[in-house]
Amino acid sequence: MNATSGEIEFTLQTAPELATFAANNYNSTFNLAQLHKAAADKFRNTIKLTSKDFSRRKLVKLLLNFCTTLCLSVIFASSVTTNVFAQSDSVVGQISSSPVNSFARDISGDGRFVVFESGGDLATDKSVKNNADGNIEIFLFDYAQRRIFQITNTKSALANAANSSLDPANIRVLIINTRPTISNDGRFLAFHSNATTTVANNTNPGSFDGNATGVPAALEADGNTEVFLYQIPATAPFDLTTGAEAPLTDLSLGTFTQATNSTASRPPVAGSTTNPPVVRDDNRDAALNDNGSVLSFVSTRDLVMGMNAGPEDNSEIFVYLPNAAEASRIKQITRTGLAGNTPLIVFNANPTVSADGLRVAFISTGNNPVIGASGGDNPDFNEEIFYANIDVNGDLSGTAATRQRQVTKTTSANGVVVNLFSPGRRISRDGNLLAFESLSDNPISGGTNQNGYGTYVYDATTNTARLFAARGDADSSAMGGDLRRFPTFSDYNNTTTPQTLVFTSRLNFIANGTISAAATEGLNTDALRPVQIYSVPLAGAPTLTRISRFAAYNPNFGLADSQPLASNSSRRIAFNLPFTELGGGNFDFSYETYYLYTPASTSTAADAPTFATGASNNPIAATFATGASPGLLTTATLTAATGLSGTITAQGASQTRSFVLPIELGGVSVTVNNAAAGIYSINSTTRQISFVVPIGTVNGTANVVINDNGKITRTTLVIIGAQPDIFLNSDVPASGGRARVRNIINRVPQPEPFTVTAFQTRPRTLVPTRLRVFITGVQGAPTSAVSIRIGTITISGAAILALTQTDSPGIYAIDFTLPATLKGAGDVPIVVTLTAGTTTFVSRQNTDTNLTIAPRIRIL
Repeated sequence: MNATSGEIEFTLQTAPELATFAANNYNSTFNLAQLHKAAADKFRNTIKLTSKDFSRRKLVKLLLNFCTTLCLSVIFASSVTTNVFAQSDSVVGQISSSPVNSFARDISGDGRFVVFESGGDLATDKSVKNNADGNIEIFLFDYAQRRIFQITNTKSALANAANSSLDPANIRVLIINTRPTISNDGRFLAFHSNATTTVANNTNPGSFDGNATGVPAALEADGNTEVFLYQIPATAPFDLTTGAEAPLTDLSLGTFTQATNSTASRPPVAGSTTNPPVVRDDNRDAALNDNGSVLSFVSTRDLVMGMNAGPEDNSEIFVYLPNAAEASRIKQITRTGLAGNTPLIVFNANPTVSADGLRVAFISTGNNPVIGASGGDNPDFNEEIFYANIDVNGDLSGTAATRQRQVTKTTSANGVVVNLFSPGRRISRDGNLLAFESLSDNPISGGTNQNGYGTYVYDATTNTARLFAARGDADSSAMGGDLRRFPTFSDYNNTTTPQTLVFTSRLNFIANGTISAAATEGLNTDALRPVQIYSVPLAGAPTLTRISRFAAYNPNFGLADSQPLASNSSRRIAFNLPFTELGGGNFDFSYETYYLYTPASTSTAADAPTFATGASNNPIAATFATGASPGLLTTATLTAATGLSGTITAQGASQTRSFVLPIELGGVSVTVNNAAAGIYSINSTTRQISFVVPIGTVNGTANVVINDNGKITRTTLVIIGAQPDIFLNSDVPASGGRARVRNIINRVPQPEPFTVTAFQTRPRTLVPTRLRVFITGVQGAPTSAVSIRIGTITISGAAILALTQTDSPGIYAIDFTLPATLKGAGDVPIVVTLTAGTTTFVSRQNTDTNLTIAPRIRIL
């Protein structure tokens, strides 16, 4: 292996059985997060990527859906309720949902935009761009628009374009788009991709077909990754707490700029039945300053003539200034491939840039990696953290002694990695603080290596490093040890100086950062020690706050890791999480991208809200006979003493959106076991909130938190597997009345009265009538579980044609054939029953044994 070649290997395999898939999920589809971490640990540039068959995983997800909704909740119910209320009443919304993994990479300063990569087909509007071929693409989530935009749209070069792009033997040149980052102001993205030909800007990842005429040959001659800058179309400022419908702005219509244009270190290698396709990751690891005027990255190519030529062609740090004259845009910061100055393998990696772009921090095995610098102290070529000072022209600033600072000075034993400087934002915006992990108990000036990594913050002004929280081996109950913590900064309070450190950990901390001596106390008492997100003030005595309330992961898949991506406020954080159902519907336990919001809390109301089903206003009692269910449209009514502060109806409710409904509406949020409930409306007159129970909520007694502009109401809600509830023709939820049922034989659905046969217009034929009943509370149910009673006749089996989710969240449609035995039935009640094993869930109220208040339809 050439450690400086930037090689990426992609291994594509047919999907195994579910159990094997579970055991091997760390090598699952497009699992770049795990692989980048492995590469960072070993400091190699070869990435092996295993892909499971897309259609098989999609099938697995569908099969798991109903079982998860009705059954799996029992398995995890105890885990969900272990921590009744965490320190922060945060709100978690699931951004992505697909049969393949998705990885959040960065968030804008205001928390509006989240950039992520995925092999899923996730764009809200797929008519503009789609990812039906399952390629790794860059996506941008807009919290204000509740939409996902696909930024790149690329296709690999295939041996046979008519065959699958997931078959390794059919891949001539693999095309990737990966590791995106976003400027703090939300105007620019940067990432690396090989979706381009030799001539710069002749093609770009916005629309690239590797099978177009002449392209495959050009890719085979070059085909390495290049760094791209993408300018996001301008958007107007927006208050994210309102949940209002933001003006539609197509964020996929921005402009691409190719920052690098280099020849590959080696040509790409086609895949085969025995070997994966290989792409050279020569230009990578982009990082942006606040306004996108400075882009730092890593390259193995000789981008500044003669400064990184072979045979060294080492991985060096560069900066790109898009606003400079073309000949002066790229500047080289490090040069570690000089003969006599380096061992066999020297690298520089993971640059991170201050707000003004004048300081670049990175990790290096060099002794004096910065060009022209002196004072380095790394004779054993250990992985140490450095920073370089540059001027507004991108040139190194200061004397040989001041242009570089070596932050850590540690010693490795037996090749153990002592310091972790993970990809992402590890420098504060003012450039003064660096966040990292180290085994050393004194990483600034040597010290002794410990068995667990500690989380440190380095202060450049005082040249000191402070340890925050206990080391990774401190909690003996965290079997398997702690995970990488990815420390980052937040809470800038309209300055560039942070107030808070945010990180992840599995450990059971107490508030002072030490480990609890008692198993029943602490901030993470669950026996499985699921990873959590913590915050701690940078000043004063450490006071840890757990700002997530993640449920226990499925241990059959391995340890579930997460990386927090903090905005300028720790109230808005993006993150990834696998192997876990947080309530949003991650039924296949893949890596998904999430949004964590912590509303302000100013007071607590002593209230006991009542709940009712959203279609018939059937009261939800504190029993498992009449509970709420996943996907149920629900109404919460607050007491007069508590009230509600506004009257707003959400706009743009749609299953194609992300989120499908606002998770904040007029400053009001609702969570069920910490998962965001989409809100249809709030009404201060009736004191009612209409919301949808998150589709992945597990059975049991769920914790519900209602936050009305800082006023907190805490209560509980019983969750059962299903609670079918039929809608009425009237928009006002109530019992009795006319059921919302339509004849769907022809293109235009027709209301009652119905006949048991009707004329189909094309071709004109008398056929049995097909009806559609609109219902809620049946998330994930198969048609085999459904039966419909009309009058005294029960309809089931093959007569139940379909159960589908409509475009309206929480509203489902059951299609069925009307039997001839109902001819002349007259005005009769309609009841829907779902059966799961020996358990039945019925749409009628418990007291309505004679069906006197059940909704009705008329059959002639």
